[in-house]
Amino acid sequence: MIPYCTEPKLEIGPYTLYAFGILLACALAVGSILFIYVAERSGLSVRKAVLISLIGLPVGLLGAHLWYCATENESALLEFGGITSYGGIFAAFAVLCVVVLSSQPRSVKEFEKWIDAAFVAFSVTAMVSRLGCFLAHDHRGSLTSSWLGVKFPDGARYDLGLLECVFWGLV
Repeated sequence: MIPYCTEPKLEIGPYTLYAFGILLACALAVGSILFIYVAERSGLSVRKAVLISLIGLPVGLLGAHLWYCATENESALLEFGGITSYGGIFAAFAVLCVVVLSSQPRSVKEFEKWIDAAFVAFSVTAMVSRLGCFLAHDHRGSLTSSWLGVKFPDGARYDLGLLECVFWGLV
């Protein structure tokens, strides 16, 4: 059984940085760098990969917030008070498709290489960001006696952030 702990935080003057935010920022940075690296290794345009990353990050964050507002809390629209990964994934993928397809890919194989580069980067990004979800205990699952359970104050439960982190690590 995994022991429960509160989310780690770092206080710098009047600012408080939480583990989730720090890991999300690291995940997005590492994912972008990895995407550009894999694109270059696949013979794709580095310039286009950088463009996709620079547009995809803010659009993905906006998509994540809009999805959160649409599905969980519509009153948070003008406050950046929440994100949902699905919105970020769809928005960033839309950016990838628009940028790649608007510049006429030379072949279906080239488009597949872009998708492959995005998936490699996404896998690492998902693993690191889900570690942040685990540390924040954002996704509490059902009660369990499994060794993968976390000893929450109200009983041992699966932590879906941890399970997804392990899954993406294996991928």
